[in-house]
Amino acid sequence: MRSSWSFMASAAHEVWYPGFGRLLRQMKRQDKTDVDDLYAIQCVQLASIVRFAFRRVRYYRDYAAKLGLDIESLRTHADLRSLPIVTRRQLQSRHADFLSEGRRSLRVHNASTSGTSGTPLDYRLSPRDRAVGLALMYRGWGYSGYQVGDRVLLLAGRSLGSASRRWDAGLTGYARNLVRLSAFDMTEKALSRYVTILNQKKPAYLRGYPSALLVLARWILCKGGLTWQPRAAFTTAEVLLPEVRSEISKALGCPVFDGYGLNDGGVSAFECERHCGLHIDMERSILEVVDEKGVTLKEGTGRIIATTLTNYAMPLLRYDTGDVGELVQHKCSCGRQRPLLKAIHGRSTDVLETPEGKLVHGWFFVYLLRDMSRYIEEFEVVQETVTKVSIVLVPTPEYNRTFEGRLRELVGELSPGWNVQIHLVAALQRVDGEKRKYVRTQVHAANRI
Repeated sequence: MRSSWSFMASAAHEVWYPGFGRLLRQMKRQDKTDVDDLYAIQCVQLASIVRFAFRRVRYYRDYAAKLGLDIESLRTHADLRSLPIVTRRQLQSRHADFLSEGRRSLRVHNASTSGTSGTPLDYRLSPRDRAVGLALMYRGWGYSGYQVGDRVLLLAGRSLGSASRRWDAGLTGYARNLVRLSAFDMTEKALSRYVTILNQKKPAYLRGYPSALLVLARWILCKGGLTWQPRAAFTTAEVLLPEVRSEISKALGCPVFDGYGLNDGGVSAFECERHCGLHIDMERSILEVVDEKGVTLKEGTGRIIATTLTNYAMPLLRYDTGDVGELVQHKCSCGRQRPLLKAIHGRSTDVLETPEGKLVHGWFFVYLLRDMSRYIEEFEVVQETVTKVSIVLVPTPEYNRTFEGRLRELVGELSPGWNVQIHLVAALQRVDGEKRKYVRTQVHAANRI
């Protein structure tokens, strides 16, 4: 029997994305489709978006003209690998050249990457692409039993289920039955209030960054007070370590389902009830894993490369996501034939501590600096002591002291006690083969709970 929330949420999705219910049912039907059939569907989508990109996107049009490329010949995954990999630096420096031309009536959505790679990026999504992404997320959540309209409590920042305008976010959250709690202000008082909200709101599911849920879990294991047991917890945006999964599951009394998603590249993967890897979604993008020489791997660890299949607002062909993943060949016993990601490496950020006693998820800085991508190319944030935070920036030509003052002001609003030191550099120091954290602490506040 469907609840009133289910009916309201379904109706709201139809308003936002006409035909969404039909799309979601289609995605669910394709969940256990033969993998060869899914590859065939991808090839049809690939030929279409390649043809569009090389005719309507300046970057690809210039590339085809320079090499005398026959775009009609690019139809398969093997053909795709003949194209160069596009980096975030290229997208930053030639952003306008990657936007679709001649589609002024398209109702595009402007967004930004979270910047966990240290390089924030603005991008665009078409309404169809956003709808497909949302349907795939609901399908992935459905591995735990989720249905549209079930109450979900989010412990995160602005990226997980939120909109850009506050009133819009509130309306969207209400219609989707979302309860939002901040991972940027986890004081003792706030954590106690979060447990009270859990008991009162009785969400069917929790979703959040693993490190944020870990802080809450440790508080519950230490102080107690949780009387409500959700059906499951969803984690995303960071590496989920086995010991972290265990603590979250123990504290909440429910299983943990991991997930991976990247809107700019359209890639996503979700863990099913067997918990033996993340099933890669094939309807929205082509996901490749390449080695250090750019060779596509059938199995093993390497950089994740994405090719969008449904985003005609800003098609990206062979886009380097900045993430590192491990691809495996074995099939899951659940019967789904799609490829598996065994693990995602290098998406973690730390939890920082303020002199006032707040625990602040590192994504606070990720979001803050993402919104300022006009002024910076890359960043690194290091909390050296409880009171000292160093922000290292690679500035763009538009960088100015007004921006720097605004940055200090916003960080100061979160913690007046932090001594913020800003350093400008020409480039961040890198270690070959190392996937680093771009927000990290030397205080290890989360271990104190």
